[in-house]
Amino acid sequence: MIGLIHRYFDPTGYGDTMVRCAARESGFNPRAVNWAGPVFGLLQIRYGVWSQPGESLMHFAYRMWNPYRNLELGVRILRRQGIAAWGGGC
Repeated sequence: MIGLIHRYFDPTGYGDTMVRCAARESGFNPRAVNWAGPVFGLLQIRYGVWSQPGESLMHFAYRMWNPYRNLELGVRILRRQGIAAWGGGC
């Protein structure tokens, strides 16, 4: 997972930072979930904020449990909100 995270985030300049975020958020488990959020995947991306219109909770969960899709969305989030989306740093 570390190499995959670097592949997505090194071009943004946040490769090492996002490795630390993934370690903190999910322990590098692509199927991590916190139902209280609810947040899913490597970067614990929040349903309701980042779900597509009409997308069910479980469809979003399955989509975010795919590490490639989770990291693709993570890059979009980083570009829109910066590292603040993960509490300002890791």
